[in-house]
Amino acid sequence: MVRLIFTVLTVFVLILSPAKASEDYYLGKLGKPVGEVSFYGGKYYLKGYPPPIEGLNDIVLYATPISSTLYGIEMWMHDENKTCYDQLLPYWNLAAKYFGNDYSIILDWKEQTVDGQLEPLVHVTDFNRSPEILDSEEIDVGSTRQLSGLTGQRVIMICRSDSATIKFIDFKGIKRRVSEVYKTDPVLQKLLRGNYAPSENSNSPIQSPFGIILGKALASESDYRIIENSIYKIESPVSHDIFSDYYVWTTSLSDTVYRVMGVKLFTDQLQCKTVMNSITKSLHTNLGGKLRPWMTHDDITIDQVLEKVANGKITIKAQCTPSSEFFLIRTLVRGGQNEFAGSLRIYLKDYNNIWRAESCVINPLAIVGCD
Repeated sequence: MVRLIFTVLTVFVLILSPAKASEDYYLGKLGKPVGEVSFYGGKYYLKGYPPPIEGLNDIVLYATPISSTLYGIEMWMHDENKTCYDQLLPYWNLAAKYFGNDYSIILDWKEQTVDGQLEPLVHVTDFNRSPEILDSEEIDVGSTRQLSGLTGQRVIMICRSDSATIKFIDFKGIKRRVSEVYKTDPVLQKLLRGNYAPSENSNSPIQSPFGIILGKALASESDYRIIENSIYKIESPVSHDIFSDYYVWTTSLSDTVYRVMGVKLFTDQLQCKTVMNSITKSLHTNLGGKLRPWMTHDDITIDQVLEKVANGKITIKAQCTPSSEFFLIRTLVRGGQNEFAGSLRIYLKDYNNIWRAESCVINPLAIVGCD
């Protein structure tokens, strides 16, 4: 009943008096430069604590690293005499005061991960959003490729057993942060200019495995479907008789391809190892590099790695994994015998660096080590 009452109230103009505070909790400054708070800096954002405000346990402001544009406000509260909804409702009303009544409810009190942490009850409202359709599960700021066209503000409310939290996000401010970080980060500059390709000879089979060029943006004409954020299953432009399925991993903003994989199912591990070993040895003969012996992980997965290929910029890994453990396939036991997924992964040696750089730009709070 309480939840129903809350939903009804959020659909109509709220009549509760808004919480009073300096600058109405800085909502009037959201999306604009803010100078009255002492910030300390990280590589991707500034973080500051304004003076204490009555009724709140804590309030944190997030600003861009160069112009100090306020793009995020986060508030925590805990009042044993009020329900979580009663504590949060005045601040949602405050958002409506500043952002207007053009809003859409994206998530209605469900369990959801926010900034890398699973929360029990989350409610998300977007104000003044663009016509672009966002996946309703995209709760963090990381709207990936859709970020460039997204406008408006997002309000995230979280209810826990011991506290209530509300977050205000301005997408225009987020885009400003992306722009400012791109100006100062050499890794992102390389990605922006498309300079992460291993060499100019992108026609090399190893630098464009299955017809997908490593270090360049995924071609818009590619036939693909998204598996999860930044992972695609594709119809390979250049297929191979051995493999039946192909996957591509890309970065969050520039869509740079950093890993390509071919997959085939086998009836047992020995068959898988025999075929994959033949492939890696052939690649070693033709490409050179350093071939590591087969290694076992968790007694169920084995892999073999060919390193220092293409001037040390590319790594190749052959792997045999029980298909029940292979997160992209999840096949069932057939004929009383486990199938094995054999995969050939070809990726940029520096892939973790470029993936982290763009992921940190999108949402540094959700990625460990962004500071």
